[in-house]
Amino acid sequence: MTASPASSASLWPSLQALRLCFLIALALATVGPLAVALVHVHSAGFVHQCAVRALRLLNILAAPHVVTTLYLMLDRRQLEGVPNPAITVYLVPACLVLLALAMLLLAPLWAAAAFMLAFIFYTMWHFGRQNVGITALAARVAAMRPLDRFERWTLNAGMAAGILGAYRAFAPSLMLPPDRWPFDMARVDPLLSQLWLVGAALYIVLIPAVAVHVIRRRRSFPFWLLANYLACVFFFLPIYLSTDPIFLVTSWTVAHGIQYLAILAFHAGEAGRLQRGARALGPLLAFGVSLAIGVGLWLAADREAQDPSSTLAKLLLATTIALTLAHYWIDQFLWRLRSPTRRAWLARSFSFLSGHNMATRASPSPS
Repeated sequence: MTASPASSASLWPSLQALRLCFLIALALATVGPLAVALVHVHSAGFVHQCAVRALRLLNILAAPHVVTTLYLMLDRRQLEGVPNPAITVYLVPACLVLLALAMLLLAPLWAAAAFMLAFIFYTMWHFGRQNVGITALAARVAAMRPLDRFERWTLNAGMAAGILGAYRAFAPSLMLPPDRWPFDMARVDPLLSQLWLVGAALYIVLIPAVAVHVIRRRRSFPFWLLANYLACVFFFLPIYLSTDPIFLVTSWTVAHGIQYLAILAFHAGEAGRLQRGARALGPLLAFGVSLAIGVGLWLAADREAQDPSSTLAKLLLATTIALTLAHYWIDQFLWRLRSPTRRAWLARSFSFLSGHNMATRASPSPS
């Protein structure tokens, strides 16, 4: 005996419940890793060990999020409106992977260092754009409104602060183990290390400006929108508050990955919601397999990294950087919601956005 479409649909949450769950998931994804990092840094004994294990688990999930892009790439229907997908989504990313591998495995150290500096600044821009997109979605879901000009400015200013603080966060190793890539940053360090001061000045301006804006427009800030907005504006603030690497870097790198997984998980659930019978499990299965592939690659690289003499470790780490670069590129097009076709795709992909005018109004990218 098979369930009727009506009875199958009744198994899914209501749109109002989905909206609330979506907002909570985004807020927890953004703030949760920071909270765990705070406990990790300021605790001891059993509580500290719990925080260590929690961060480890979050890293295992978040670090491989780049590979979950496969979930969207493998279904041509998800690429509707992407210009020249054969080139944009497949050819160019393949070339970027080869470029990254060549720069990290074959190029001289000075060239590899220059590549990693560019990669780090691109990373911070990518993280910041995702925060703008997440807040834009939260505003539409929670308050049925777009972001105003000031809110966009504050989110972009927070992103700029992240870019300006990036060198301080990752120098001198630039994300890579120094025993395998012994970079000499002496020539550029005096200049790049001063960028942190400019970013700190930006946050000194942002804190009171955002506070005044939120107080003046408090009626247009439901709680979960406020939580997402503040978390995304001050996403990179840990760079300016601590030198502990767990707090300085891990809190927001993990948050970025969990944010992305939350969005894709809701997308997979919504895609399954539109199917009948066993097909309803297809999108969730594709998402789970993509995530499992990423977790396997990350765990393999992490295990090999324990051996300082392992050539495979260097190759695996270079591969993860290469795949991450390709992910950044692809997401610029998958979530480019200035395109009317991509906005329409988003409205179809998330039923709880219905009635929020997503198909006709632009929204920044959550990529």
